[in-house]
Amino acid sequence: MSETVSLYESIARNLGDVLVKGVATNCTGTAFQSSVLINRDALAFNGKDCYFYSGLGAGQSRAVGSFDPANRRIIVEDTFGTIATINTSFMIFDKFTTEDYESAMNRAIGKAKLIALQEFVGTIALVATQYDYAVPSGMEYIDGIRLVPSSGSDYANVDTIRRVVELPMRWWAVNGNQGGSRLIIFDSRYVNMDNYAGMICRVEGQSKYDFAGTQINAGVEEYVIQYASMVMSGQKEGKEWDRRFYMFRDELKGRGNDMGLETTITNYGRGRKVR
Repeated sequence: MSETVSLYESIARNLGDVLVKGVATNCTGTAFQSSVLINRDALAFNGKDCYFYSGLGAGQSRAVGSFDPANRRIIVEDTFGTIATINTSFMIFDKFTTEDYESAMNRAIGKAKLIALQEFVGTIALVATQYDYAVPSGMEYIDGIRLVPSSGSDYANVDTIRRVVELPMRWWAVNGNQGGSRLIIFDSRYVNMDNYAGMICRVEGQSKYDFAGTQINAGVEEYVIQYASMVMSGQKEGKEWDRRFYMFRDELKGRGNDMGLETTITNYGRGRKVR
């Protein structure tokens, strides 16, 4: 898993948009200094977007209001919500804003949610006389339900499991209930739950990648970077931006006999669909 903030630099480097990168010092609510702010032009950074991406105060962005070349000091337009510390790293973007990056990454993540699935295993504990169980949270498809020993790993030591390890698909179904959730329903014509009371089932299948919070799964990280880079390249005019757009598009879609990133992360559901 990677932090979302770590993708900003990867995308910005793709676009040649990193004007300055450094560590902030002498921070106040409206200003900071850095040894990398070397420029004789007092207007060099005015209006550019400054993004703090690590350390205390990470995740904040502010427009540069003015620059003092002699003291290598930047004054921002709006007060920081959290004052940065001496270990806070920042980037100044040249052509795009932090909101542009956020929007492009959100579009990339939204696309990844539609096409990418990962292997997933959940568990349920079987209870005598109970034939319906909530589907493990996050599952999109179920392609197998297996009995496992409640303690240890010796399958042969438990007579019932030794004889029936994987429950045939005709023994169970996935149905909805009036609350909108989904249930695994065991068919009482094939299964007597008294025989399996207290046992553990592994529910095997697939789930969507988890994009909650600030984490990006490593399996789709490169896809998100290239997709966001393509989206942002398409927002600018000129042959150079056209060249970049098509380069990133080819990375995603593939060219000739080369598979693109979209093909490598696209997974098709197996078994029974949950949702």
